[in-house]
Amino acid sequence: MLMEMKALCASRLSLFSSLFRGTLCVTRTRLTFPEKLFFCQAKHAFSSGNESFNTIVVPPTLLAAEKEEAKSVLSLFLKKQGLSKVAAAKTITKSDLFIDHLVSRLHSVHKSRYLVGRELTTLEIRDTLIPYIESLLVENGNSVVNLVEDFPNTPVKYKPAASVSQHHSNSDSKKPKGVSNAPVKEKAAASVSQSFSASLDSTKPKVVSNEPSEEKLATSVSQSGSALDSKEPKAVSRMIEVGAVGDLHPQFLYLLELGMDLEQIKLATRRYPGFANYSLESKIKPMVEFLLDLGVLKSDIPKILVQTPHLCRRSISGKIIPLMSYLEDMGVDKNQWAKVIYSSSGLLTHSRQKVQEIVDFLHKLGLSSMSIVKILIQWPRIVGYNVEENLRPTVEYFRSLGVDVPMLLRKSPRTLGRSIEGNLKPVTEFFLAKGYRVEDVRTMISRYPALYTVSFTENLIPKWEFFLTMRYERYELVKFPTYFGYSLEQRIRPRYVLVKESGVKMVLPKMLSLSGCDFEKVLKIKILKMVITT
Repeated sequence: MLMEMKALCASRLSLFSSLFRGTLCVTRTRLTFPEKLFFCQAKHAFSSGNESFNTIVVPPTLLAAEKEEAKSVLSLFLKKQGLSKVAAAKTITKSDLFIDHLVSRLHSVHKSRYLVGRELTTLEIRDTLIPYIESLLVENGNSVVNLVEDFPNTPVKYKPAASVSQHHSNSDSKKPKGVSNAPVKEKAAASVSQSFSASLDSTKPKVVSNEPSEEKLATSVSQSGSALDSKEPKAVSRMIEVGAVGDLHPQFLYLLELGMDLEQIKLATRRYPGFANYSLESKIKPMVEFLLDLGVLKSDIPKILVQTPHLCRRSISGKIIPLMSYLEDMGVDKNQWAKVIYSSSGLLTHSRQKVQEIVDFLHKLGLSSMSIVKILIQWPRIVGYNVEENLRPTVEYFRSLGVDVPMLLRKSPRTLGRSIEGNLKPVTEFFLAKGYRVEDVRTMISRYPALYTVSFTENLIPKWEFFLTMRYERYELVKFPTYFGYSLEQRIRPRYVLVKESGVKMVLPKMLSLSGCDFEKVLKIKILKMVITT
């Protein structure tokens, strides 16, 4: 009998070892790597005169899951661009090279996460890739189908300006005035020359919000978008053009010295064409110096200017400082402005009157000043919404469900930006159609306030369908709605397979919420207990 138990124990442990082959576990004393590894060389452009590479190790299973997530994001983007479900699926089948590029982009942007073995969530992947795909579409000026299917040989719609390309193509020509003795300016000229072998100008694609929830705001933006289409190529050209005497635009050189690369400057100018006309001495420099005086790192300035180039047009003394004083009176720590501006620079682009209108509305909902400040910092786009047309109807909708609205806003303010007809009602009706009660939906919202911010077609439905294949009662989702916040391919599916094949039982929250190493330890203990009691 003893010999049989030992044999059974050895068999279970052998199964456990095989199940975890290929996982990455980091502890204080030990680092184990998968038998097969994928080495991703993330290329960083504009690093210097030369190309530099950073190697990231990614397990094959994680790489495959990331490709599936990237395909889901691309499918969502294609549908937003107006493609039918069939047309989007057809394009996806021809997107292998483009998908590989998107995955490499994830590895490059989130390199530090991969180095410590932390996987990305579905929302993080979406928030990284959608803006990037938009920037590629803007850069190439072609249809999204051509961009995806022809990648990386996507033809460019606009050709380089002849005068500029000729100016830089002649290696024997004199260097631009004021550039010869400045290394930064020499690099600028080189970067411009290299860039003009690709596209210089491009048209702007249809306005697409990074978050489908914010359709109402995107609609108002799209109405003015067409007027900007003709201005953008000219603005970009004007910003990076070479003058008659060989000088690069002073704004362009200054931004390069700040650490911005050519693509960042072009992107900022496309987002706000007026940026090309800002005076260096009266607009751009004073704003940069103001930010530096507040404690913003010089290395953070490029990100801020790319996100909110129109911040430079705001009057520092007449607009920004009064708004900052108002927010400080509400509870913003004046010593934390550098952190606030880095994460939410858009907040300072609004007038004090508009901010105060939103603040008054939130106060009437029962939120404290400190809670309101946190909401404004976490989601500054709320200031761009109309109280009567957008915010109040959404609040009333959640109240009709019996939801604690102040709690919802404190924990997930972005939910207030969702379209009632396009986003909120479909989710509610989905759960009601599955047999859940309004009380159940209310409980799910209280336990996972971000429930209504996940994509209905690309997130909620696929995870629901997979949940039906699992050995859990449907009410488990009421107790643990955070299930919908985890990646299906990177966490839910692989962990469930391990639990199922090991023959043990594990409650849904424990299976998903534990870190990789803790999950492995708990599963190992459960297997040992099962063996001992068998």
